[in-house]
Amino acid sequence: KRDWNAIEKIFFDDITDKKKGNYKGPIDRLNELLPIFTNLNQQIIIRFLRRHFSEIILLTPKQQLDLIHAFDLKGYNRLIYDSVKKEQTSFGKKITWAFRYTEFREFELVKLAGNLNIKACLYCNSQYTLVVKKGNSKVAKFQFDHFFPKSPYPYLSISLYNLIPSCASCNHSKSDTFYKLNELTHPYFEDFHSLFNFAISIESHTKLLMGKDVPLNELEPSIAGPVHLKVKNYDKEFHLTGIYLRHTDIVKEIYEKAYAYKEGGKEALLKLEKNGKKIFYDEKQIQRMLLANYTLDEDINKRPLTKFMQDMARNSGLIK
Repeated sequence: KRDWNAIEKIFFDDITDKKKGNYKGPIDRLNELLPIFTNLNQQIIIRFLRRHFSEIILLTPKQQLDLIHAFDLKGYNRLIYDSVKKEQTSFGKKITWAFRYTEFREFELVKLAGNLNIKACLYCNSQYTLVVKKGNSKVAKFQFDHFFPKSPYPYLSISLYNLIPSCASCNHSKSDTFYKLNELTHPYFEDFHSLFNFAISIESHTKLLMGKDVPLNELEPSIAGPVHLKVKNYDKEFHLTGIYLRHTDIVKEIYEKAYAYKEGGKEALLKLEKNGKKIFYDEKQIQRMLLANYTLDEDINKRPLTKFMQDMARNSGLIK
């Protein structure tokens, strides 16, 4: 589990650090907006964001939603975003500029990505989200989605808990779609993967357990059981069913391994020795080797396809 207190401190220090040279942070830029926008409500918004900036960048998702609702009630969000034209107003564009998201994305966001160390898309779990070295610097080979969209709510554009590591496909798919917290799982605070399981049909499942062949085009992994609203929205937004239908070969391989090792195969591996020492020290190590992936729920975001492979492995009996 991540040490969010440590991540918050590093993130806060990085955002509020007074850079060398002519650097102007969000508070400096908000100050520059005061003489430009003289409308009373615009002035109130600027002064509020300036006064509470240090709090805003660390708001929890619930607190972020409360702020959105408070701005809605006062009509402030209408000054920032034109919901009819679906675009920011000139004032909204300046708020985006003040929060320096463009610069933030190129510098601080890469550092945040490295500190989070999340290696698989938090939405689909099918693509890598890696930070890699490039010369003397580092590059994030993925994108950050804004759980609450950046365009209508630019004041949350650099808030820690509004930044979700995701693959480009999921980020583009969700785009500016707004979801309440009871409609879509927030990856940092909820265990989305516990809400559902992947499975194949009973007929295919039974055949494979008996060692019979099932053509790949007849294997149709799907989301099984009663489907929670949040799971439905995930599937609709991130195309989970479509993505995992492309991995029937993995399903078949897992079931074939389960069949091959069901009659004492794992026990035999435990007895294997090399130079008088056991090769495998426990069954958990064997399970991970056979699955060729992580077997614990807590490790799902360390490698793509982990959730899918774990479900199929448990269904087939390859792992417990």
